[in-house]
Amino acid sequence: MHAVWDSVSYSYCGFPDLPLDSTDWSWYTKEASSIASAYPINKNNLNNGDFQAWADQSFELAKSQTYPGVVVNEKLSSTYVEQAADTLKTQVMYGGYRLNNLMQQIYGTNSSFATLQ
Repeated sequence: MHAVWDSVSYSYCGFPDLPLDSTDWSWYTKEASSIASAYPINKNNLNNGDFQAWADQSFELAKSQTYPGVVVNEKLSSTYVEQAADTLKTQVMYGGYRLNNLMQQIYGTNSSFATLQ
C-alpha cells in the first residue's frame, strides 16, 4: 500500500538521476503543469502553516479513502490503484502550495515566486 501511495499510484517510481538536465526540468515542469490544470484545489483548504489541520485532513483522508477496501495480505485491486491516483494528485497539489507558502513565510516574499493563496 505504501508503494501505491508514495509513488502516486505507480506514476513516479524510483529516483531521478541527479543533477537534473534541461530535458528533466522540462519534463517535470510539464508534468507539474498537467497535474495543476487537471487537479485544481480549493485554496480555502490550504490552512497555511497549520500543521495540525494538515495532519487532521490526512487522517480523515486515510479513514475515508486510503484504508477502505484494503484486505491484509491481499494484492490491491487495479480499481483501488486507479481511484487512488486522483486523490494522490490532488494531495500533491495541496502539498506543493503549502510548501511554497511555508517557504515564503520563512524566507520572505522577495523572490520570483508569489505566495499562492
